[in-house]
Amino acid sequence: MSDKTRMNPHTPRTETTRILAAFSITALVAITLVGAAPAVAEIIYDTTACGWSPKIKESAGVEFKCAGQTVLDGIKHSGDENGDTKYQCCSLTPQNVSKAACAWSREMKEANSNYTCPGGQAMVGRWHNKDENGPTKYYCCNLNNPAGQVLPDDTTCYWSNSDRQSKSDLKCGAGEVMRGRSHQGDENGPTEIYCCKFKGES
Repeated sequence: MSDKTRMNPHTPRTETTRILAAFSITALVAITLVGAAPAVAEIIYDTTACGWSPKIKESAGVEFKCAGQTVLDGIKHSGDENGDTKYQCCSLTPQNVSKAACAWSREMKEANSNYTCPGGQAMVGRWHNKDENGPTKYYCCNLNNPAGQVLPDDTTCYWSNSDRQSKSDLKCGAGEVMRGRSHQGDENGPTEIYCCKFKGES
């Protein structure tokens, strides 16, 4: 056989290399398309339809919980332990949330109390009995939307300014929810609330 008719030994290798390269590119594109996750939109929740509860005698040992899917947004009190306490509850928007895994905290002495709901929960209730030496406890819940748990945006959380308990009127800012409360001393001592915005995925 002449040199002109002999097959070039490099030709099959070059063609194989070209085919493998094309296959690799196609496979990479396919993997990229399959693995690409859809964009997830973040929701920053706002408060709406807020309203104050009826008056509750502070020392009466009455358990208060925000109704339905509403959450605590504020608390006010007038006088000593025989005075009245009111709670402000709000709905969250633009997407409905549901409460889950709700539980009462341990009891703590009101006159030396500082409590924040655990695990990203929102505060939705409170109970107190007798005077400043009596026990207080708080009711906390997870907030869920269809995509999962709605959590506080830690960059927005803060303790409010102090109010004298006997004439306190404390409310979180626009779009914020209570997560904690602090009180020291008797009705003349300072009270503060802990507020956060909440966010979730759509």
